[in-house]
Amino acid sequence: MSLLSAPRTPNDRLAILFPETKAHPQLQWIHCQRPERDEYSQERSQRAEVDSFFGQNALVSRSFVRHNARRGRNLRNTLVVNYRDRFLKDGSKRNESIIRCVGSTETAPHDWRGPILVLRESRGVYENITLDDFRNIVDYFATYNSSRVIEYDHISQKTLGKSQCELMGVKINSDGEMELHGSPRFVPVGIPREHPIRTLPGDMNIRASISHKIGIPLRLWQTMKWESALTFTETMNFDSLGCNLSNNQAVTFLTTEIDPHSSNWGFSSMNYFGDIGNVIAAREDGQNITIEEVEDICEFSQNIMGPKFEEALEASGPEDFAQAKAAIDSLLTPESFRVFQGGRRNGAIDTY
Repeated sequence: MSLLSAPRTPNDRLAILFPETKAHPQLQWIHCQRPERDEYSQERSQRAEVDSFFGQNALVSRSFVRHNARRGRNLRNTLVVNYRDRFLKDGSKRNESIIRCVGSTETAPHDWRGPILVLRESRGVYENITLDDFRNIVDYFATYNSSRVIEYDHISQKTLGKSQCELMGVKINSDGEMELHGSPRFVPVGIPREHPIRTLPGDMNIRASISHKIGIPLRLWQTMKWESALTFTETMNFDSLGCNLSNNQAVTFLTTEIDPHSSNWGFSSMNYFGDIGNVIAAREDGQNITIEEVEDICEFSQNIMGPKFEEALEASGPEDFAQAKAAIDSLLTPESFRVFQGGRRNGAIDTY
C-alpha cells in the first residue's frame, strides 16, 4: 500500500481502498463529519463521506465485521465494509486487489466486485485503520460466504483430534448425489470454524426440531441449490433414475415441525419435493457428531416417527388429533431414542 500525505483536516480518517481494476489496495484519507450524540440513547455516531469512491448515483451499502472467523476471535473494534449495493448486477468488474490479497493463500469464495472501502469504527466514531485491521479484513474476504467442508472416508479418534479448527459433522447426501456420483447417504465431514453453520446465528440455519427433543441438538446447512449446478437440468428430474435429484427425505423428516401450537405441526419446514440437495448436519452445542448418531436420528425421524405423524394428521376430529399429538410428544424423549438406538444396534430394527 502506498504512503499518503498528511490529512487535510482534523476529521480525516485513514481507510483502505480495494480498487476495482488495480492489483494492490491503497490507503485513503476519508473525511468524516463531526461526531453527534443521539438525543435519547446518548450514543455517538459519525458519517463518513464515501460516496465519491463508488460512482455517480450508486447506492452504497455497508457490512460490519466484528469477528475473525478464520482466527476464531472477536475484534476489539468494528470494520465497516462499504460497497455498491448491486455490485453483482450493475456491471461492476471483479475486484482485482481483493483477488490478489486473498490469492496469496487461497481463493476468495465470494465474487467481490467494484471498489471496496474499509474503515475502522469504535463506539460509533471512526478511527485510523491499522495494519492489524488489514490482516483481519483479508481474513474476512478469504472466508466470507465460504461453505467448504472436508470429507473423510472414515473417522477415527486420531482424525477427531487432528485439528482444533474443525468440528466433526455429517454430510447428508441427496438422491442426486447418490445416483450420479455413487456417494453414500451419510459422509463424515470436518467443518472449519469459518463455515456458516458455525458462525451464523441459529435462526439463519435450519433447525432439526426432533433432534432437539431427543437430546442431540442439530442445526443444518444446505450446501447448494441444485438448480444452479451445471451438472443438472432445470427440472432436476431424470426419468432414467426415477427420482428427483434434489430429493433428500432423510432431511425432510428430520425437519418436521413438532411445536403443538404451530399450524404446520407434522409437516416439514422444507418442501417435501423441493430442492433440498445435500445438507451438512452439526451439533448446535459444538460437540462432534458421528455418522452412526446422525443415521440413528434420521432413521428414528423417518421410519419410526414419520408414520405416527401421518396417522395423527389423518385423525377424524379435533379431540383425536389432540390426543395423537400428545402421544407423539411423549415419544420424543432422550429415553425413547436410546431404546430405539439399542434395538437398532441389536439388529431388531432395519437400518438405512
